[in-house]
Amino acid sequence: MRKGLSILGLLAEVEKLPEKFQPLFVHEDDDVTAEFILSLFRLPGASTPSVKNVVQMLLSYVKNAKKEVLCQFLCFVTGCKSNTAALIPGCVDVIVEDVPDIFASTCLLELKLPSSFSNLEQFEVCMNAVIDTKTKPSTFTTV
Repeated sequence: MRKGLSILGLLAEVEKLPEKFQPLFVHEDDDVTAEFILSLFRLPGASTPSVKNVVQMLLSYVKNAKKEVLCQFLCFVTGCKSNTAALIPGCVDVIVEDVPDIFASTCLLELKLPSSFSNLEQFEVCMNAVIDTKTKPSTFTTV
């Protein structure tokens, strides 16, 4: 690996600033936090009250989630199970539309949410059903 990085000229840069490149090579379990996930969102602009309501539900859901749920959510939305180094702030588009299902595209880094949620409890139940990997194998899922 050192030889390959050296050929590309990257090894010299890594040696100059090892702390900057450390997250690319060393997994840190504490980097999946609510604040980190919230920083990834690019939220819809000014819109209807139902869109604003669903966005608030999403933000509350993430802020109140336990670490295990945050990891499942991150995997569902981005496909990243543990290494978050490639994710930058604002990389996940959150879209609220008149759609029947929660949908995430890990290729496009896009999360589509139905605009029809009536309360936070309903939102949480639906989101937990989508991201739960304990009761089903990890697959592409919509609910």
